[in-house]
Amino acid sequence: MLNKKQKQDAATFIGGTTMGVGLAFLLVPGLGGRLLGMKQDATPQAGSRLAVRALGVRDLAFGIGLLTTRKDRPAGALWRRLFALCMAGDAWAAFLALRKPGANFFTFAGGLSSVALAILAFLSAQED
Repeated sequence: MLNKKQKQDAATFIGGTTMGVGLAFLLVPGLGGRLLGMKQDATPQAGSRLAVRALGVRDLAFGIGLLTTRKDRPAGALWRRLFALCMAGDAWAAFLALRKPGANFFTFAGGLSSVALAILAFLSAQED
């Protein structure tokens, strides 16, 4: 599978990407909501913004956890497994959202990227 350096590189990539997405969702929840497929008239509502910000906090926490444990084998593997599970849930939510009216390209792209990140995180969490 992946060697130690590749696993650390994967954790760095996933952690950095996830931190960036988390910060974007925290700082610009209206745009984040539209990228998640929320209707444009729903994004100004407090509940929608709160949900996007909550996802931002989750992603920021995952990013920090993944980056700080990338060289610690047991802890890093646990963080990557948990992240893979979370991304699988996001992919499932995107799949369900695609069946609803109003789903857009970003809904599909988000689901596809969640699948890719879940696979990468799972593979990089495997024992040598």
